[in-house]
Amino acid sequence: MSTPNHQDDSRKVPKGILKKRKQASVRVKSDSDIILNESNKTDGHDEEEIRDISGGLTNKRADDDVVVDDDDVAESKARCAKKIYEDSAEVFYFLWKLLIAMMVVLICLLSFVVYLYFKSLPADYMPSPYSLPPPPRLEGELEVNYKLERATKFLEGLIVGPEFIIIKDDHLYTGTANGSVVEINDRGGIRVITNLGKPPCGMEFDADGFLIVCDAYLGIFKVDIVTGHSQLIVSPEPALQSSLSPSSSSSSVRRTNFINDLELDDDGNVYYTDSSVFERRDFVLDVLLLRYNAMTNRVEVLKGNLDFPNGILLSKYGDYILISETSRARILKYYLKGIHLRQTYTFVDNLPCLPDNLQRTDRGTILVACGNLRYDQKRFNFVDFLQEKIWLRALLMKLPIKPILGLIPHGSMLMEFSESGKVLKTMMDLQGATISHPSHAVEGRLGELGRKIFIGSYVNNYIGVIDL
Repeated sequence: MSTPNHQDDSRKVPKGILKKRKQASVRVKSDSDIILNESNKTDGHDEEEIRDISGGLTNKRADDDVVVDDDDVAESKARCAKKIYEDSAEVFYFLWKLLIAMMVVLICLLSFVVYLYFKSLPADYMPSPYSLPPPPRLEGELEVNYKLERATKFLEGLIVGPEFIIIKDDHLYTGTANGSVVEINDRGGIRVITNLGKPPCGMEFDADGFLIVCDAYLGIFKVDIVTGHSQLIVSPEPALQSSLSPSSSSSSVRRTNFINDLELDDDGNVYYTDSSVFERRDFVLDVLLLRYNAMTNRVEVLKGNLDFPNGILLSKYGDYILISETSRARILKYYLKGIHLRQTYTFVDNLPCLPDNLQRTDRGTILVACGNLRYDQKRFNFVDFLQEKIWLRALLMKLPIKPILGLIPHGSMLMEFSESGKVLKTMMDLQGATISHPSHAVEGRLGELGRKIFIGSYVNNYIGVIDL
């Protein structure tokens, strides 16, 4: 007898009984497991149908509920962050090595430049060490005031670099940065007398009414203020005849490189300073006080070994001359006659500023212009720092002066002294807000403007004016 086929068995089981068996046989224990519990055995057809139903339920459950573990997400983010950090660290390390290499190359180049500067220094010249006492406190006669801040600016924007000023017959005479010598009236009218080609520094009228002008580079000229004709009377390359002993280093014959200021005596002799041993005005150096003898047409060295000799001033009787030794913040007295002949004494010492040009007033006092300060509690005192550092000063001597001046406090001060060196009065602008870099100050009457103090500067585009 043949076995009944699968199709015949399925027809023998009633549908209601089959449904109950299916419901009792399918239980969901969890999201991933399905336990089949058959209370009643069925034939092969029932088991196959139950498996079909169980598979459908399992697939539906997986499609409906997908659970993501938070720990897995955090771990994935951590791995990504670590990868980014490692990549960034590699880039940073490469850039850091590149920066170090560039710094090494730059240091080598700068060292080579420093070597070239030192090598180009004259073999027989090195600065001498010196020591400055601490700057004086601004108290007593030096008490802080703001008188210079009340100054006005004359001819602002119409003139550049009026370093030195002379007042005569209600007219003002000065030089400009482009080499001109000009005459100015009280209404602000400017007449160009002549152009020497380079910036004029000190100037004085001689007994015949000629204006004697020193050009920093080109020498000393005699200028006719009426016709504008100029004549060179002292060349920058004279045959120097030293009055010092042959053993003195200052007796060496050389050209003058930075003629800074001049004075005339009653015999027509011209005293002047040479402030540099190099050929450029931008070098801050020392050295000489010289005298041009009008009778013999010869130049002699009176004193050497000075640290940036600047302005000079003859005494009323011509027996001594005052010398601003700018780098040492002092004024010296050098005797030209009498029992102290050729001897040097200190007129004033340890000034709170760096003295520039000197001028005698009608009262017989001495007016000193200072364009840089030593005393400044808020800033580094660069001047005093350089005192005994010979190697650094030797290097700076080969550098342009303008960047160096940026390290010096730029306050302004005028100081008035008696003939004995006593401080009588000061006028200050400690921040240089109104008047900056004064190089010369003179009292005088300029027409209807009346009697004032006129202040010159080698960098400003105006002339400062203060009421007396």
